[in-house]
Amino acid sequence: MKTIEAYIGDKQTVLMETYGAFYAFSNYRLMKQLERAEELGFSGNKEDYVQDEGGLVCMIEHMPHYQTELAKLYREAEQQQQRDYSRQQIILHELHNYECFLLSDPQEAIESLAVRGFTKEEIIEVYGKHYKNAVAAI
Repeated sequence: MKTIEAYIGDKQTVLMETYGAFYAFSNYRLMKQLERAEELGFSGNKEDYVQDEGGLVCMIEHMPHYQTELAKLYREAEQQQQRDYSRQQIILHELHNYECFLLSDPQEAIESLAVRGFTKEEIIEVYGKHYKNAVAAI
């Protein structure tokens, strides 16, 4: 099954390049990325940037635009996934993705899929239907 990230693919990379965004998880990487940003025509001044909770660094003035555009990419990817796959296939994928069968707990998939319009009842139904076979495969 094609993941949301696979649908987004290079579009996020293009978005990051457009807004001068990058990931930096150390001071060394931050300094290198700021040098690169400056070479690309963005500010090289650390004070002009903000870092989100996921580690993404973006110019303060560009962050709201980047986040809006990224959210749009995710919505489009989710809509395409729902055209390409049945609701049951998407639910089953997320149950496996969050290792719900291994943990005997579908809660993470329920939370993840709720924001996409899936109900707790339909997720529990798919979980129950596939639990025995999934656990046997573990």
